[in-house]
Amino acid sequence: MDIIITLGPTHFPQILRRYIARRLHSALGHFGVRVGRLDVRVLGKSISAGDYARCQIGVQVLPSGSVYVDEAASDLYLAIDSATAAATHAFADELRRIRQLEARTQAVIQ
Repeated sequence: MDIIITLGPTHFPQILRRYIARRLHSALGHFGVRVGRLDVRVLGKSISAGDYARCQIGVQVLPSGSVYVDEAASDLYLAIDSATAAATHAFADELRRIRQLEARTQAVIQ
């Protein structure tokens, strides 16, 4: 699992990096070698009222797929948790789609 984390302006980048890496390993680690590159972008709230923290996650589903989620929340950690959960569900759905396609291809070949 190759994790690339990009943080917007924030006060605790190392704490956030460790938190994000731990959450992603916990959520996606059981998919094993099917998980390729993970790109994570985190943007904190700006000073203007009504802005939300955002977390965007792109995951490569090996061998031939990818998923992307973009979540916003009133708290940075909630945005990370929400995006991680959404990425996990989207990853499972994409992996299921790939496996069904592989099974259909095998059936046609045989």
